[in-house]
Amino acid sequence: VTNILSFFEFHEMIQCRRVSTHWKTAVSKIQTIHLDLRDDATCYASVNAATTFFDNLANIGITNKHDVNPFWLQDILSKHSNVEHIRDYFDADVLVKSLHDNNSANLKSLEMEHVKFDDFLGLNQLLQIKAHSLKVLRLIDIRFHLSFDGPDSNECVSLSTTIGMMENLEVLVLDGCDIQYFDAVALFSGMARLRKLEICNPDEITLVMIARCCPRLEELTLRYCFDISLDDVIQVVTCCPIRDLILEDFQGRSWHGFTKKKIFDASTTLINLTTREA
Repeated sequence: VTNILSFFEFHEMIQCRRVSTHWKTAVSKIQTIHLDLRDDATCYASVNAATTFFDNLANIGITNKHDVNPFWLQDILSKHSNVEHIRDYFDADVLVKSLHDNNSANLKSLEMEHVKFDDFLGLNQLLQIKAHSLKVLRLIDIRFHLSFDGPDSNECVSLSTTIGMMENLEVLVLDGCDIQYFDAVALFSGMARLRKLEICNPDEITLVMIARCCPRLEELTLRYCFDISLDDVIQVVTCCPIRDLILEDFQGRSWHGFTKKKIFDASTTLINLTTREA
């Protein structure tokens, strides 16, 4: 019953507690929930339910707004100290205030999609807090309130150092960030455990560092491949045990005569190759 109820919406889970004692127990064992905290009328009740009605959450998704009380999230994270995965949408500053060192010590996965920070320092602080525990980091379409833009070149250099400290990272997705703004040496030098990588607008030095520093990389997605050549890609698949490769938006003279066979011939591990020419 718990497995079935895990697919329900959060408010439906709470309603199911009323069916019977058996279902009430089943709900308490659910490990994955998604909280929508944008409605003032239901926000506190949802937080209270997440804190009270579940025994040991491991996976929490949060859609919040800027003025949600950070102490509410601290209460959830204090109760469920074994949380391993947090997904945050729309406004992440509340999460920054909630994720202090004593909370979510077991946090291994952090996903932030279409989120807004007051400023860059909030994002950098959040990543620094959990730099050594994270195994999965997804930053998708990050924006800042003051500019409504993503990180600029200077901020990307700072992010390079912060993310580069994550020596246990296995999955890294930077979608919506121009990877050419990053310091490739600082970012990838410690990525010996990286298995999956998704980046946008790579250049030659980016792929050189991936080939040099990511000996366990198995899944690679490269978007907006305007500034790399076929030879750059071949170098990566030669050095890394890539099984799944996605190339999007490639063009230019260096790709003249491109065939999938050339990449397959360069790799001893490649199984799936998906391409989309610009």
